[in-house]
Amino acid sequence: MTSVPNIAVTAYAQELLSQTTDPWYQSLDIAHSKVQAALSPGAFGHGVPGLHNMSTNDILVLLGLTALGFMAVYIAVNVLLRYLNEGKVKFATRYNGRMI
Repeated sequence: MTSVPNIAVTAYAQELLSQTTDPWYQSLDIAHSKVQAALSPGAFGHGVPGLHNMSTNDILVLLGLTALGFMAVYIAVNVLLRYLNEGKVKFATRYNGRMI
C-alpha cells in the first residue's frame, strides 16, 4: 500500500520533468510569457493598443476625424467618377416600349 503513493509521486515528477524539457511546452511557455508582458500595464510596442492613456474626448475626436476623412474620400471619388463619365454615357429612356 505504501508503494502506490510513491508511484503516483514518481509519475507526477516525471511528467513535470518531461514538460520542462519538451520543446513544445517550452515554446508554449515563451508565448504565454510574451502575452502576459504585452498585457501588463505600461507595456508598449507592436500589437499593444495605446488607448488606455487616452481620455474619452480624445477617442471621440479621433473617431470623428476618421469619419470625416472617409466622407471626404467618398465625395472625392463620387465627383471624380461623375467627371470621368460626363458625356461618355448617354441615358436611354423608354417611351411606350421604344428607346428614345
